[in-house]
Amino acid sequence: VVESTQAVVVRARELDYAPAQAEALLLLAEAQLGAGNVADAVATVDDALWQAESSGAVEFTARAWLAEIAI
Repeated sequence: VVESTQAVVVRARELDYAPAQAEALLLLAEAQLGAGNVADAVATVDDALWQAESSGAVEFTARAWLAEIAI
């Protein structure tokens, strides 16, 4: 699951649209957590948070903060 979600992140980065990147990164973080990769998930959530906040995507900013707290 992590590998396929990483492909989604690559595609979102190609689009160069921060809200899509934030959403894809949040999905990747969930997959990483599910695989037991906590350190990777924390770094991915941090990246998602930065993308969401820099783009003004309020929904993804909120989701990223919730994920940050949950981890």
